[in-house]
Amino acid sequence: MEIIRTSHLILSELTINDANFIFKLYNDRDFIRHIGDRGIASIQDAESFILQGPINSYKINNYGLCLISLLDKKPIGICGLLKRDKLDSPDIGFAILPNFRKQGYAVEASRAILND
Repeated sequence: MEIIRTSHLILSELTINDANFIFKLYNDRDFIRHIGDRGIASIQDAESFILQGPINSYKINNYGLCLISLLDKKPIGICGLLKRDKLDSPDIGFAILPNFRKQGYAVEASRAILND
């Protein structure tokens, strides 16, 4: 389900259908180096992550990670609010595939999330 549309991006709730993309993104070497290895070693792991993470967060917190897609619906990353045990307020997080970094997409998506 589309949540937000900006001039360049569509932000939507993650679904099980996004498991292949999540598998690719979460196994990017820069993702692992900067964010951490989330143990997503298979498409089934990605499906479980989506169910237990973002989808569960939507239900409990009414927010969570969103899929970032270009207007042509090509997925390029994730962005959203995260509940962290050590923080009193939600934290914003994002990750973008290497070919789409340094083009302002993370900033555009983050601003859209914060202004929604």
